[in-house]
Amino acid sequence: MKSIIISNVIQKIAPQFIGQSHLKVIEFNKDKFTVELEKEHLDILILAHDLTFTNANDLFLSVKNNLQDVTILWFANKANTDIPSKDFYQINIYNKYVQLDAFTETNNNINALYAEVFEATISELSKEKINDFNKVDINIFREHNYVSSNVYLKLSPSKIIKIINSNELFNQDFIKKFIDKGVKYLYIKKDDYYTFSEFISGTISAKYKTPKTSIIDDIKDELEGVMVLHDLIHNLNIDSPTVKTLNEVIVSNIQTVKKYPHLKIIVDKFTLSNNKNYLYDHSLMLSYITNLMALKMSWATTATLQKLSMASILHDVALDNEKLAQISRLDEINHKDFSWKEINKLKKHPQEGYYLLEQLKDIPPDAATLVLHHHETPDGQGYPKGLDATQIPQICCLFIIAENIVNKLYGLNSKLGDDKVREIVQDFNYRYNRGNFKRPLEGFIKIIEDLK
Repeated sequence: MKSIIISNVIQKIAPQFIGQSHLKVIEFNKDKFTVELEKEHLDILILAHDLTFTNANDLFLSVKNNLQDVTILWFANKANTDIPSKDFYQINIYNKYVQLDAFTETNNNINALYAEVFEATISELSKEKINDFNKVDINIFREHNYVSSNVYLKLSPSKIIKIINSNELFNQDFIKKFIDKGVKYLYIKKDDYYTFSEFISGTISAKYKTPKTSIIDDIKDELEGVMVLHDLIHNLNIDSPTVKTLNEVIVSNIQTVKKYPHLKIIVDKFTLSNNKNYLYDHSLMLSYITNLMALKMSWATTATLQKLSMASILHDVALDNEKLAQISRLDEINHKDFSWKEINKLKKHPQEGYYLLEQLKDIPPDAATLVLHHHETPDGQGYPKGLDATQIPQICCLFIIAENIVNKLYGLNSKLGDDKVREIVQDFNYRYNRGNFKRPLEGFIKIIEDLK
């Protein structure tokens, strides 16, 4: 955030600021003032207390007439009752008029006061400016060569810069450069986000209408759909682009499972296709596996497949931390790894997902209930309600078993071998051969045999 201090005597003003890249101290020169500021692309102007009132007022009027986006910090040795009448606060709500009192001057605390006011203003402006943007998973941009909106990069809590112009062509090496540096999000202005979301949703829709020759292509496009859905929900909640994309992803998921109704094929090809983001990967794989189990159990009505797919895609949508999403039980949490806020988010995410699905119109019955119960366990030690194997609805039992399969298989290839498959079956029999889990357990055993 670029800032300038205007002073009559540079050496006396805030020496700790001199040399900082974001803040420049210059001597007062009325004739060159406006040209200098326009050249600097200024954010904050500090009028030092050693300026005469006339000079400081002239500087303010120049900003008022030419550079209203600049925030002014006006330090003075005396009160000025005329400041409100000069529209000082009206033209920019972050402008500040700071009177130095006798205590400040005699105790040599001027620099500390300058620093305090300056840092407080930086914080206010940064919060305001960052809040003007929606963050977007950077992986979304890997699937495009241009987008409909300007794209920005956050350099620090107080600085955000434009890196791509609207409809400007860019290549994947450009995006990869930021990914390799650890960048997880790029930013779109809130005012532009709805248009951006319609553009992204439209490209996904076009991809789903294009015939595929390989399951890898299906998985790749559906992973993009899941990723975009999570992004849309975080930024728009339930809006028309969100609902449209959700329905298209669900239809595509179900078609893929029906074309390739074998766990071996899906696990093997999924490993080649995923983008190594657990939140998206496991949500899509869960959709495939719940639908496979339903097909094997003859539960494959359209409504059942739709609700299993919908719940799979959205069950962890309230989370944005991959490590949190991989925790199945609350007793697995290492409190050193997560903040209290993150742990509280984990505890609440089943309810938050439930309430989100409840906002949707005409959703299949029990879809929201699947999300609410996906961390319950047969022994009653799950959450949020602590239900046991006799209290959890049977369709939710299927969902819970399927998610456990995903966690077992995630990151592995399909060639597990007889011994590994036998080990998994024994483990699942021990956990789930009780209450309402018995019937879904049979479906699990039928699909796991594909991996031998």
